[in-house]
Amino acid sequence: MCSTMRTLHALTPALSIVLATLIGCSTSSDDNRATERQADGNGSTEETPTCDDTTAPKISSSLADIGVPLSAKSASRTIEFTEPVTIVPGGIVISPGATVSVKPALPATSKTFTVDAFGLLAGTDYVLTVVPGMVMDRCGNTLAARATANFVAGCEADQDAPALTSATSAVAIPIGATSVTYELTFDEVVSIAPGGITASNGALVGVSPPLPARASSFRVELSRVVASKAYDLTVQASAVADACSNALPANVVIPFVGTCLSDNRAPTITSSSAPRRFTDGAASHTFSFDEPVTIAAGGISVDNGAELRITPELPATATSFEVEVLGLSDDKTYTLTAAAGSIKDACGAAPEASQEVQLVQCAGDTTAPKLLSDTQTLSCNSAAHTYTMKFDERVALAANAIAIDGGATITSITPALPAVSDTFTIALDNLTATHALSIAAGELTDECGNRSSSALTVTAGVGAATGTQQLDYSGSIVPFVVPSCPLVTIEAWGAAGNASGTSAFPGGLGARMKGEFSSLPSRELRILVGQRGGAPDTNGGGGGSFVVTSANAPLVIAGGGGGSGTSDGAHKHGTTATSGQSCPNGDAGGIDGNGGAAGGAGYAAGAGGGLLTSGANGSNAGAGGASFLLGGAGGAGGFGIGGFGGGGHGSGSAVGGGGGGYSGGGSCTNGDVPGAGSVGAGGGSFNAGTNQDNASGVNDQNGKVVITWQ
Repeated sequence: MCSTMRTLHALTPALSIVLATLIGCSTSSDDNRATERQADGNGSTEETPTCDDTTAPKISSSLADIGVPLSAKSASRTIEFTEPVTIVPGGIVISPGATVSVKPALPATSKTFTVDAFGLLAGTDYVLTVVPGMVMDRCGNTLAARATANFVAGCEADQDAPALTSATSAVAIPIGATSVTYELTFDEVVSIAPGGITASNGALVGVSPPLPARASSFRVELSRVVASKAYDLTVQASAVADACSNALPANVVIPFVGTCLSDNRAPTITSSSAPRRFTDGAASHTFSFDEPVTIAAGGISVDNGAELRITPELPATATSFEVEVLGLSDDKTYTLTAAAGSIKDACGAAPEASQEVQLVQCAGDTTAPKLLSDTQTLSCNSAAHTYTMKFDERVALAANAIAIDGGATITSITPALPAVSDTFTIALDNLTATHALSIAAGELTDECGNRSSSALTVTAGVGAATGTQQLDYSGSIVPFVVPSCPLVTIEAWGAAGNASGTSAFPGGLGARMKGEFSSLPSRELRILVGQRGGAPDTNGGGGGSFVVTSANAPLVIAGGGGGSGTSDGAHKHGTTATSGQSCPNGDAGGIDGNGGAAGGAGYAAGAGGGLLTSGANGSNAGAGGASFLLGGAGGAGGFGIGGFGGGGHGSGSAVGGGGGGYSGGGSCTNGDVPGAGSVGAGGGSFNAGTNQDNASGVNDQNGKVVITWQ
């Protein structure tokens, strides 16, 4: 240690003399041997090795601001160090204009020093400074940097606790990230003690400026984190205070949530699983995914002894994997497999199923590919349009294989060319008239090398297909193909319930439902137009009017009205609600596309049929209407035949049949009381469109359907 003192003596002689006196080192330079001399029990001395401690001492106590009341003229601060240090006069000072008294009096050696500041004036802030060059441990290591603390006058006027101004909502940990940063901000300058910011679940916390520190903003880095876990970053209230010692009211917790916890969806294989053809003993295929995945070694395989070359070589992480299959024999069929259990995304999720691709030899296949999609694609009155080109097999198209004439433009093709697929989606723009969308002869090739011998042409035009079509009652379900237009409007009217001449009150009115569709799930529709309750002078329920896709998915359905009866009620009308109306003296209407329920005792009419199931038969009389899926016939076999579209059968002149619709109207009854019957219950409706315009009980005739495209 005394050798260190000799070095200091050469740089700061006065400081070295004071320190040498305090720690008992000789400062003479009569030889080059620097040792410490220490008395033993016999009064002799022994030499000890020179200090090898090169670590600077540190202040371990808080340097938080000290609030000074307006009436006070003095204040006190205790400064603690990590080890005993020697401080010489001038090592602790205060500015501006105040004086300090240090215990023990300087120069002194200790781990703890009490500093009293005198002569403080109200309204003045003072800075207490520990001067690094005048603070030294026993091995001569000085304080690494200047340390300061503030005395702030006038704290009687500030009793407000500091407040956090940064967001406390969850911070996302991205996939693959090992650290995340967060900006911690307050509404005023605060001091945060060491350990004042902590993290759970094994994460590490780094703070800038390093704690203890005084600032209004702290940059916090949470490291050693993964996207499959969650962490809590906690700001300890007791460790945070403003200049007047007002503490943070409560702990603040900021959650850090791994992306894998909030969105751990399985990756999807986006490549086609259609059979591939091969020639000359080789084939190729690309397995592609909607996000980066890691495929383990052996995760892609082929049977029957064929060989694989995979790029990138497995195990590997990528969004697509190019596979060459070699050594194929014309007399065999092969299965190329990407095994779901060997595929994981960054969160460890696997695809829901493996993908298998059949490899079939091309021998004997000389048939050119054929276009299956419509060759008339009309964009109505819009300059932009999307056309889906579909072939009977996978075809290969070069980069510029598809073109359009007349100044129109192709804005995108999916998948992007060059590509191999059986379906291509083409976005068109600047359509001003009729244009030819074409693929030149010879550029359309299937996987066996068969080429189209002539150009393929599709007509794309503007305005030619704008129009309206009304469909009236026909007694059957009819197909209808809607032109491929950007906007289609569908309006359906349910049929009214029929009226018997001996019934006291007329039947219910059909509902009207109208909606717009910017994208139909299918242009091929099935349409049933409802019939007013069956035979003349009877009280069958009115049929609903149905517009559904070719797969029977409902688009717009309008409920029919109930048949006439000897008592009246608002339940008789076709309603805009999806559930059918219920009878006050009978049973409930259908829900969720089902037929109405059966009535009680007495003569009960038939309930209306729904989209999915038929209406219930009434007791003693009255058959329920058939569901749309079963053909939609009205209930028959007695007094009041129901209208086509699921209308229920009436029961005598007293009780009207239920109306058909998306959900059928309930069955009504006379409850064994002559003359106490009821008008039938109206059917429910459905509308999947936007900008809806719907109304209950508006149609007193057969139903109708109006479709407009533009």
